[in-house]
Amino acid sequence: MNWKTTVVLLVIAIGVGFFYFWDVENVEQEKKIEKQKEELILTEKEDIMKLSLERPNQDTITAVREGEEWNLTEPVEWPADKFAWDAIASSLSSAKIARTFPDEGETLSEDQIKAWGLDPAGLTVAATVREGSEEYKFGFGNTLPNSDSSVYGTSSDLEDKVVVVSKAVINNASKDLHSLREKKYLNVHFERDKPSLIAVSNKDLQLVAEKNAENDWTITSPERMKGDPANLRKFVEKLGLESIKIIDDVSDEKLKSVGLAEDQLASATSYRVGFGGEGAEKTFYVGAFDPTEGGHLGRRAGARNLFVIDKDFFDEQPTKLEELRPKKAITIQKWNAEVVSATSNGKPLF
Repeated sequence: MNWKTTVVLLVIAIGVGFFYFWDVENVEQEKKIEKQKEELILTEKEDIMKLSLERPNQDTITAVREGEEWNLTEPVEWPADKFAWDAIASSLSSAKIARTFPDEGETLSEDQIKAWGLDPAGLTVAATVREGSEEYKFGFGNTLPNSDSSVYGTSSDLEDKVVVVSKAVINNASKDLHSLREKKYLNVHFERDKPSLIAVSNKDLQLVAEKNAENDWTITSPERMKGDPANLRKFVEKLGLESIKIIDDVSDEKLKSVGLAEDQLASATSYRVGFGGEGAEKTFYVGAFDPTEGGHLGRRAGARNLFVIDKDFFDEQPTKLEELRPKKAITIQKWNAEVVSATSNGKPLF
């Protein structure tokens, strides 16, 4: 083979390679464009960092992702319900466009947009994604006349167009503030958080219990004795229940009227849970019964919001020190005992 033939073949090979590369890139680009036409938003749920929910004549509800958790920033600053906001991000990122209006060659009228509940939209969702911190806005209106499972919507990425998506996209985003916020008296769990300190102060009981490195509980106040973890955990389980209502923007007068002003907390019923490490504690205070709300009111240390406490909160809580003693004189696992003996007056029984 002479050099001219070699050059010609080399040029042909380069040309074929370039055409193949261009063709593959072109196919991938077309696939991406087609996917963008199908997806309401082209992002992963983990990359949605901020969500805002707007409804006519209602406060905007905004939550920001911080690590694995969500926190409300408006209308109140408060921990958010992680599962509810994860569900909103998930349903938004997985939403598929079933149809787009208008059809080619047609235009949408103002009457159509109003009839579909999009002027104004019944719900507007703004999503900020990680990459570039770009914000996308979506409006959602009425369900379709022939399908309660689909809704009309708009997207800031699709100007002058209306899309049809599954109603599942808005199910969680349509919840009220109470459903979207963290509602537990204290966000604590006995097994998950493994507390090392439980302190209770009320009219019936003054108690401090601590757990050592071997996971054994000891009551250290009012007297020193072994503690029963099964009964101690009841306090933590009650604190982990959800309030039926949370009251925001509480005045000093209101706090004082139920015995929960700052200068009254020392004498209020209190529950303190510690997790080891300096300052790693959470405290919940219980105040007086409020006839207007139909329950006792409580507050977290460091927060002014008031919780309406369900009457079940007080059920099954130990009220006497004797209830917190272990029921067994000694705990032995049969599989871990090699020799067991008993004596009476210095004489062996067995």
